[in-house]
Amino acid sequence: MTFQILFMASPRAQCGDLEENNERKFSKGAAVVPEVPKPLIGDRVIRDAKQTGVKQVISAKEKSFPRGGETAPSTAADLNVYVVTWNMNGKVPNNFADLFDVSGESHDFFVVGLQEAPNFDAKTCISEILGDKYCLVESSVLMSLQLFIFSKRSLKPFISGVKVDKVWEKGLSGIVGKQKGAAAVRLHFGDKSFLFITSHLAAHESNLKARNAQCAHICHSLFARSSVYSCFQPGTNTDDLNYRVPGVPSNVVEESDVVIWLGDLNYRLELPRRFVQNSIKNKNLQELWAKDQLSVSLRKGQAFKGFHEGPLLFAPTFKYDVGTDNYDTGPKERVPSWTDRILYKTTNVKAELRSYDAISSVKTSDHRPVEAHLTFKNLL
Repeated sequence: MTFQILFMASPRAQCGDLEENNERKFSKGAAVVPEVPKPLIGDRVIRDAKQTGVKQVISAKEKSFPRGGETAPSTAADLNVYVVTWNMNGKVPNNFADLFDVSGESHDFFVVGLQEAPNFDAKTCISEILGDKYCLVESSVLMSLQLFIFSKRSLKPFISGVKVDKVWEKGLSGIVGKQKGAAAVRLHFGDKSFLFITSHLAAHESNLKARNAQCAHICHSLFARSSVYSCFQPGTNTDDLNYRVPGVPSNVVEESDVVIWLGDLNYRLELPRRFVQNSIKNKNLQELWAKDQLSVSLRKGQAFKGFHEGPLLFAPTFKYDVGTDNYDTGPKERVPSWTDRILYKTTNVKAELRSYDAISSVKTSDHRPVEAHLTFKNLL
């Protein structure tokens, strides 16, 4: 699969004047290859169950942190991050605000990834929903693939070195509204490096190898050029965009202390449709995990090495008949799948997953949004 690459130096962040620090070198974190979960009986949820290919974490449902409910406040050393990803299917719903948990003031960062976004001012919409206490740190927009990072204004003295980058698939660069690729923002919070990536990977069950290859290409392509260019800067030598400095590691995913990867990753369930629907109806979701392509790829080390994910205790997020809770009744009758995911990876930073769930109230797309609340410990 051939990709084109675009790098852009961030303009001054809209939170205020953020000084550019010199790039630090980070040690590479070891990959995590979790164990395969033991089978579960009936619809019983076992507390220590592990999702196939994903390191064990405790989900929000097990810890009684309902979406919109009470959460622990931030401390001077902890960073609470709310993450949401959604394939919008080219439509803006009247209840767009349902994507955001704005109860209390517990979230320090909001990370928003949109795929197949229509032509609307997402930045302003999100700003109005979050209110004056939050400001835009940076955005990375690649046509319909969009990433926005907001933070509390009080945290701007701790944010520096903000940069953006984009990687897109050459063959689909002209298809408006269906952009495949990745958009990323990198920054420092205190002395820790954070990398946020949203991506839209190849569709269809048969394209598993293409998705895994795109994941690897994104990892090695983001922020890998020797020079910094503005987006579509006149006179840019495009040959230089692919040049790497000899001897300098090119995998920014391995170099970063914290990585959050969200998006329509498009991995599918390799099971008969009727079996999947019966499992959803009977709330036996755990029996689907072993045939989830992403979980298998993680376990085998074929993609997203070292990343963690919460257990999939919510129903598959694709493909719905728009405006309903019914899975695809069209001629293709696609197998319901967890295409929309939020993964995270840390090096020498303790992370706690406080929630991981779908947002069922937003139904204008054939995808359901997915949200996660992560707390990173002892950062300052």
